Amino acid sequence: MFYTALEDYITNLYLTNSIHSPEQLVLEKVAEKLKVPIRYWKYGSETNKKNGKYIIFINKHLTPQQKWQEFGHELCHPLRHVGRQEYLPFPFYEMQERQANSFMYNFCVPTFMLERMEMKSTYHETAILIADSFNVEYGFALNRLEMYLRKRDEFAFYEKMKKEVSSHARTNYL
Repeated sequence: MFYTALEDYITNLYLTNSIHSPEQLVLEKVAEKLKVPIRYWKYGSETNKKNGKYIIFINKHLTPQQKWQEFGHELCHPLRHVGRQEYLPFPFYEMQERQANSFMYNFCVPTFMLERMEMKSTYHETAILIADSFNVEYGFALNRLEMYLRKRDEFAFYEKMKKEVSSHARTNYL
């Protein structure tokens, strides 16, 4: 299966920091390896820049799974975006938030780790396995599983069509 540019970026981010398995995806340890300080507070999660360094603030009342997911979302901003969102035109702000959500799913449940997992016989069982393995909420795991399977199926369909077109072209032009 091919990787998108985002999946390549996240894979390289993890591998260059010697993170290879879901067991290593512990928020504080990942933040430390990435040199991104985390602060817990009572407000909504956000990313701020102070003295030239980014700090991710996460609501202290969230579950561990929600904190990990919020970290994945907020981490996108310093890694992939520039500027302060409050000064951006609204459509550009919306685009950055969509990108951060996509980053979050791929960061919290990386494709290179997900594809090594043995899928269970049902969506429900597989989503539970993903939720437990990657410390994400069940609904998050189910969404990520659907994203992964849709991409895998689209790639398989593309490869099948490519072979059929190639085969058809050879028989018609020989």
